[in-house]
Amino acid sequence: MKAINQLLINSIKSLASSSETQRDYLKQIGTFPSLDELALDFDDAYRPFVGELATHSSNPITLSLQKINLLLDSFSEDKTIWTEESLDNKSWTELRAIAASILRDIEQIN
Repeated sequence: MKAINQLLINSIKSLASSSETQRDYLKQIGTFPSLDELALDFDDAYRPFVGELATHSSNPITLSLQKINLLLDSFSEDKTIWTEESLDNKSWTELRAIAASILRDIEQIN
């Protein structure tokens, strides 16, 4: 698999960050208290790779990226998940764990 570009890595790092770091990031870019930008950053970086990733469907990084995408898609049905208070809930914690596993996997291949 071709090296994942820096935009995608940055969005994964942002998703893997602690809720406090995510809050700080959103404040810095001016979208706080809305959490949408975390998902939008990932989507903007992930979409260009969907075709390439399909050819590596059994790769652990690909599988984890798909999990993040599906999880974020499932969030769209719940408006309360996009509020600042939700950053510490089970869904966002699960998302952080998946993103952190991707970063570990990328580290192992670099």
